[in-house]
Amino acid sequence: MCLKWKRYFCCLVVSGLCFNYKTAVALEFEAGASAAFEYTDNATLSSGVSSPVVDDLIAITAISASLSDDDGPLSYGSSATFSKNNYTKDTYEDQFRLGFTGSANWEAIRNRLNFSVSDTFGQRSILSLNATTPDNIQDTNVFFLGADILFPVSARQVFSIVPTYRNYYYERAGAIRNTNNEQYELSARWNYQMYRLTTVGLRVSTRIVDYSDETSFSGLPNSTFKNLSLIVSGTRAYSNYSIDLGATNAQRDGGEGQTGFSGGASFNLNVSSRSVFNMLVRSDITDTSSAATIGNGDDVQQVADVIRNSIFNVKYSRNDADLHSDLWVEYRKVKYDIAPLDRIVRTTGARLSFPGTPLFSSSISARYRQSEQLDTERTDDSFIVDGGFQYTLSRAFKSAFSLKYSTKESNNPSQNYNELSLFVSLSYGYGGASRSLRGDYF
Repeated sequence: MCLKWKRYFCCLVVSGLCFNYKTAVALEFEAGASAAFEYTDNATLSSGVSSPVVDDLIAITAISASLSDDDGPLSYGSSATFSKNNYTKDTYEDQFRLGFTGSANWEAIRNRLNFSVSDTFGQRSILSLNATTPDNIQDTNVFFLGADILFPVSARQVFSIVPTYRNYYYERAGAIRNTNNEQYELSARWNYQMYRLTTVGLRVSTRIVDYSDETSFSGLPNSTFKNLSLIVSGTRAYSNYSIDLGATNAQRDGGEGQTGFSGGASFNLNVSSRSVFNMLVRSDITDTSSAATIGNGDDVQQVADVIRNSIFNVKYSRNDADLHSDLWVEYRKVKYDIAPLDRIVRTTGARLSFPGTPLFSSSISARYRQSEQLDTERTDDSFIVDGGFQYTLSRAFKSAFSLKYSTKESNNPSQNYNELSLFVSLSYGYGGASRSLRGDYF
């Protein structure tokens, strides 16, 4: 899989050199290296019931790089971090992790034809309800390729055709069947500027989720989604909104189809010059791969199924001279068509950041998550509180320190755990080492 993301990255760079003569001047490249130590008093996140609680010291090394250019018709950017986690007491084997994000947009014909491509490589849990440890982590990759073909009808009307291709890759399946898939979508959109700040439109689309190429041995049924929706969006002096209301028909090969409401609304308000309020409400009939790209991916278990994904999210942010604050609340319900995995996830959190001085800054946060498995009546309550500071030693050297306490209580006793961890790092240049992938992330 690493070879795949390397090819994508090279394509972005070569395309930039071919299509934009200014790239050699406008190109921005940064690189860096870092080292860190993380001490944990519960390396395996054990409850102490089926296995003993053990501590460990994790030595972390990482190299990072960033490449970007936004000058001209072709713009692109990418960043990558490669890290090694060494468990010095051999609780786990050495873990090698790669994180990569890259995207490019090419305006081939101004106001007529745009191409876009992106790739994201990272890690996520295999069994989403269980705590993330090295034996419950898999590499994942999401590749996207699309075009936007525009046909201006008049000064107020635009018709567009948007073909897209997506590829979802999952390294391991564990107890869940492999759900690697390719998705082909064709949509047509009509937008009409009703007023200066208000636009209405229609969208019709067909999307095919194909599991056959890499998982034909398992006989996973492909799915087809057809959607029709009405879209209204607007911008005001201090706010903007977007509403889409419609219906989706989902058809699984060899199974019964279903039709239901799909749509949602987003609203953003500048409460003041320093504070912002955001709200999102959505309910869609979709597949698990597409649903996992909204919010926390671990709210959704990856299976080859049709689901109704409903989410409500509210966030408030304020930036004062000496204090940055964030507060958020989220409610999510995922209902599966066949798999007995229906769940409700409730999340709330708060973060306070203190900019301090140009050399020193600190932060503290608290987060709570409740996951309720409706079919098995399993309920998990997770709580995390962490805080730390960052200190700039010189123009290139940066240091960081953080302390984190996390706990999980479940009516499945084997999933209970408490952990206290300490993290210190020193980095040079771009990027920096981060904590090992363990615990619950939300």
